[in-house]
Amino acid sequence: MGSKPTPGTKGGFATKAAAEEALGDFMSGLRAGTAVAPTSVTLDRYLTEWLQTVKPQLRETTWASYVVAVDRITWGLGSRKLQALTAIEVERFYTRLFNEGGPAGRTPAPKTVRNTHIVLHRALADAERLRLVMRNVGPPPPPPPAPPRARAGPPPPPPATARRCPPPPPPPPARGGRSAGRARPPRRPR
Repeated sequence: MGSKPTPGTKGGFATKAAAEEALGDFMSGLRAGTAVAPTSVTLDRYLTEWLQTVKPQLRETTWASYVVAVDRITWGLGSRKLQALTAIEVERFYTRLFNEGGPAGRTPAPKTVRNTHIVLHRALADAERLRLVMRNVGPPPPPPPAPPRARAGPPPPPPATARRCPPPPPPPPARGGRSAGRARPPRRPR
């Protein structure tokens, strides 16, 4: 008969040295005040709760765009545990979003993917501040640009074959009237 696992422990290390290294990292996190309690909350569940907490801070239209972005994020990463999420998974999600088009099935514009990234980064920054995760795995710079799309129609003509417009004609010479620099005398009051 085995004993029940102790709550808050982590097992499954390949070697004793790996377990001791993880213990050392955890202890240094405790001393630094950056340790987080283990949890099995998924990204989907966290984002649903997070949306409700940030709603009072946002304009209605901004909140609506956050809801759409969270739908995209949960489509690609929602089943992942919040604390187990890695930076490479986030990068793969962006690539998948560009290639497969997300829950709507159409390829999103690069700005749409960037907006999705901004929402994910902010949510993970809040999770880090609340000590739900050790660090924000969503990197702060925007994700890489989308791969170039095929152009519709023929390519533009090369600059050498472009027609040039003639230069505009010179202005007419000044005549001797008031426009030639003579000011009109001031009006007399009546």
